[in-house]
Amino acid sequence: MKIKITILKKITAIIFISLFAVFLVIPNTGLPRSAENAKIVARENRKIAPRPTQSFKSKEFYNQFEKWYQDRLRYRDKAIKRWKNINFTFGVVLSDSLVLGKNGWLLNKYSCINKFETPQKKADKIKELQNYCEQNGKKFIFMLPPNKESVYRDYFPENIQKKYKSPEYWHEQAYNLLTANSINYLSVNKQLNGAHKNEKHDLYFSDDHHWSYYGSAIAADLLMKKLEQELNIDFYNGLKFDGSTRTAYKEYSYANQLAFSINKEAQAPWSKQYTDEIYITDCYTGKTTQANKVVSNDVLWGRIVRGEGIITNKATKNDIKILILGDSYSSYMVPYLSQNIKTIISTHYRDCAEKKKSVNITKLIEKYNPDAVILIMLEGGFFHSKAESLFKNIKY
Repeated sequence: MKIKITILKKITAIIFISLFAVFLVIPNTGLPRSAENAKIVARENRKIAPRPTQSFKSKEFYNQFEKWYQDRLRYRDKAIKRWKNINFTFGVVLSDSLVLGKNGWLLNKYSCINKFETPQKKADKIKELQNYCEQNGKKFIFMLPPNKESVYRDYFPENIQKKYKSPEYWHEQAYNLLTANSINYLSVNKQLNGAHKNEKHDLYFSDDHHWSYYGSAIAADLLMKKLEQELNIDFYNGLKFDGSTRTAYKEYSYANQLAFSINKEAQAPWSKQYTDEIYITDCYTGKTTQANKVVSNDVLWGRIVRGEGIITNKATKNDIKILILGDSYSSYMVPYLSQNIKTIISTHYRDCAEKKKSVNITKLIEKYNPDAVILIMLEGGFFHSKAESLFKNIKY
């Protein structure tokens, strides 16, 4: 019996040592990989750490080695994901910028407005663009969508709410500046804040910074009412939501930063009266295809960064054509704008890629001859960025 126990102890020891060796070796099997290693840190939007270049005797060698080693551990991303999920269940968010707010919402404290960079320079640039459009017979409208962190300020922990001034203070500064400079400004801030208090649907996504289709629909509704006044055309009879919905794409930036499970689908409020005769045209080849889903950010993003996203409603009775100088927020409005407007040309006012080297307003107006030009800048960029950065790619 004693012999058997002795053998059992040896076998147990061997098993534990073997398991320990396996758990030690498996993560390190990623070390020899080359191209695959880059995928490990792709989510973190950075380059993979290179091999140490310092001498083995240098203290810096160990810092470099640690970064090189960590980037090559197999299953590192899965381990981080599990670790963050475990912490999240206890209400802990492992991020310098993101915090856990009311109802389990993720919020970015760095998106709270704490400064207004070069305000008059921004007003001058917008006014200059407005004048240019009007001189060419085009109506001009400026919109400033609020961040999620402004509309859902009450979802922040109290200590963060106390740290930053109320968003209404900053939007009042913007309103005063824009009206003093005679800029045709369409405010959507008060309407969204009012809807937040009364609307049963979320106006922004809980795991992302974008407004939801319910929030973007409010802004689209206000813009179309404004266009009716500016163009003096009776073309809009309201959104006419009937309780039906369409499955649509959504962003997931905050959840992605934390390596959480990602939900890419959302419900867009819809109407059975809406048409599917929505078409997208390639701005370079001229090829037109019918849209087979809700035309929003996933469909438009690449197009508006590389050139223009051209959306046509072949069922509408009007001939209104608008040029949107916008961003991802504006693309969430397109599903509703396109149900009521004949043609929408959408391009990013700042981001450029591939053939698109700038946003040449002169060429865009000559090419598309829009009835109105709408500049849509997200609150965060408008307040925090300098005028030189915001308008660096706009040419005319």
